[in-house]
Amino acid sequence: MSPAFRAMDVEPRAKGVLLEPFVHQVGGHSCVLRFNETTLCKPLVPREHQFYETLPAEMRKFTPQYKGVVSVRFEEDEDRNLCLIAYPLKGDHGIVDIVDNSDCEPKKFILLENLTSRYEVPCVLDLKMGTRQHGDDASEEKAANQIRKCQQSTSAVIGVRVCGMQVYQAGSGQLMFMNKYHGRKLSVQGFKEALFQFFHNGRYLRRELLGPVLKKLTELKAVLERQESYRFYSSSLLVIYDGKERPEVVLDSDAEDLEDLSEESADESAGAYAYKPIGASSVDVRMIDFAHTTCRLYGEDTVVHEGQDAGYIFGLQSLIDIVTEISEESGE
Repeated sequence: MSPAFRAMDVEPRAKGVLLEPFVHQVGGHSCVLRFNETTLCKPLVPREHQFYETLPAEMRKFTPQYKGVVSVRFEEDEDRNLCLIAYPLKGDHGIVDIVDNSDCEPKKFILLENLTSRYEVPCVLDLKMGTRQHGDDASEEKAANQIRKCQQSTSAVIGVRVCGMQVYQAGSGQLMFMNKYHGRKLSVQGFKEALFQFFHNGRYLRRELLGPVLKKLTELKAVLERQESYRFYSSSLLVIYDGKERPEVVLDSDAEDLEDLSEESADESAGAYAYKPIGASSVDVRMIDFAHTTCRLYGEDTVVHEGQDAGYIFGLQSLIDIVTEISEESGE
């Protein structure tokens, strides 16, 4: 049985688990569904499945936790609405015995850690990494299309482009979004401004987040520099933090003045007002989407690459440089 089922508060019922929309998906092509609070469900791609099952140990902290495989099928609920229902597998073979009330063949899905589950208001940045996006198995048409997207975006210049973004705006209490189509149109300066915007809550820059992000990016770069033969074509990098900050203490201050008070100025005001940033120490940086990843360990691949994934590492270095610039320009 899938580890995700064992981890649930209750035993899985005969009708399985109802899959729900995952509202924090900001990029990607495949539909990601919510299995439970801490687990997501996405269509199984054999190459991505193989990646998670053969993942080098030192990369695990930079990818979602892999939780196994389930079988998913369409079924009608009591009101005759079609729903997606997930069932555990019997070991590695077949699904559990169920009543077949659907003509649809079951499909296998993989279960992955929900990286947003520990944040009250997740701010999510999805970055398409590398100077090349098409896999070795891509058709000529597909490869040409991906090459064109790279050449017409920041991918070709700095090895990274915005694929999607949602960021909390403190003034309105709403999330602001940017989609992949806007991300493709950005210049390098526009990319830098989008990154600045991601760390800005509409009132001030969340400077306390920049250091932890830089640390994780630098550590990831060092890890990838040690990986031989991997190519992470069309893979993305997620940066996640909590948009909500809770005021801890409010003393002898005018409410209007407090609105623009940053964490730094709060400290300087001798405790008159202090923020307790929920996500300051828990910024997350994770690699996702490995449907086109290749490595010499994958015996069926006809193309075998040597050395590091230079395009991905180039994108990481560009990201490190730009976040460093933002940090220095903001006076940190």
